[in-house]
Amino acid sequence: MTITIINETQSRCPKKFIENWMSFIEKELTRLKVHQYKLLKNSHVTIVLIERAKARKLNLHYRQKDYATDILSFSGDGRTELGDLVLCWPVLIRQAKEHDLSFNEELAYLLTHGVLHLLGYDHEKNHREEKLMLSLQDKVFLLFDRFTESVK
Repeated sequence: MTITIINETQSRCPKKFIENWMSFIEKELTRLKVHQYKLLKNSHVTIVLIERAKARKLNLHYRQKDYATDILSFSGDGRTELGDLVLCWPVLIRQAKEHDLSFNEELAYLLTHGVLHLLGYDHEKNHREEKLMLSLQDKVFLLFDRFTESVK
């Protein structure tokens, strides 16, 4: 998987961390043979980091929800473009504190969540789908400590 990162915020972007975690996600989801995992190998994902006002506007436009959400996923063409992940930086920072996680842990969790959406998982569809998606997300995230050790 190749990625492009677009930072529309004033914050410093942890580009190397994002690249490494996305590679880790690809390996783990391939190992788990999740639905559509073969799409990961030769696909491209664009990650866009935005501020609260833009996140609110996009969430209202695409989901009819009037608040800044943490992450939005937009599917690609299903061949070479897996899609786009749009992350709201201020919401991510707030949630990391609320969840008692480091910033990178929260970022990793949301990126995993977003990639699963791009592969077709949808926790809002029904209870069974929610259970499956969140279970996969947790399986990958539980390896975060192993990941951080491997990139030192």
